[in-house]
Amino acid sequence: MYKITGPRRPCESRKSTAFTHINVFATRVLPLLILLALSATTAWSLQTGGDDESKAENAKAITVSGSVISARLAGADEHAVKVRLSVSIVAQNAGQEGIILLKDTPGSNGEYLFSSPTAQEPLWTLTHPATFERTSATEWQKLQSGLDQKEPPDSLTITLGPGETISWNMIVLLSIPRSASSATSGAASGATSGATWDAIRKASPCWLKLDVVFWPMNVEQKPDPDNPAFAKKLFKRWRKKGKLIFAEKQSEPIQVKLDGIGG
Repeated sequence: MYKITGPRRPCESRKSTAFTHINVFATRVLPLLILLALSATTAWSLQTGGDDESKAENAKAITVSGSVISARLAGADEHAVKVRLSVSIVAQNAGQEGIILLKDTPGSNGEYLFSSPTAQEPLWTLTHPATFERTSATEWQKLQSGLDQKEPPDSLTITLGPGETISWNMIVLLSIPRSASSATSGAASGATSGATWDAIRKASPCWLKLDVVFWPMNVEQKPDPDNPAFAKKLFKRWRKKGKLIFAEKQSEPIQVKLDGIGG
């Protein structure tokens, strides 16, 4: 009867050495490989546009403030008083990477007047989502063709670094009802508040908020506010240069004095 003892030691030594190598690989080499894989995945995502950002997430990268340059009477009839505001709008990059904006002056899809900068319910509201009728098809096709580039064209876009700003002068028209009945009839066209012109003037100074739109839907081949396909295509294509802003962003409260306007 034989008892095998001698040959076990070299075998155990080899196993011990193998386990040591495995342990070194797991603690030193494997984390490095994982890091390289993640870096490669990120780079590929930036190149191919793997990140399909939502509008809510897109809007977080920007803040909008402003000031009223002038306010004057633009017209009045028995139903409403029309006020023309010249507003300086300032967009700031609130993120940690570059953002890309069109150089053209943005538009407004809605205006709201509040009694104070912290009020939750507006005194007066007018929403008018952008229409998609191309008043000049050639103009929009030219813009679309100009934007459809590998990199953001300097002639049409601007890239803001973190904390940087750009400003535009925007014209805003307010059509405020003279009476409660006028406000009710105006609700069908977007006005959703019963506040009258006299009530708003008494509340002056008021605080204006704007739904500022940075991407014109007319440039889309098939306009869809919930899924701007062309904007998202460029967002992915230009991702290495910055984040293209295609979302609507509501401004911070802007003080406006209306008590000195006739009507």
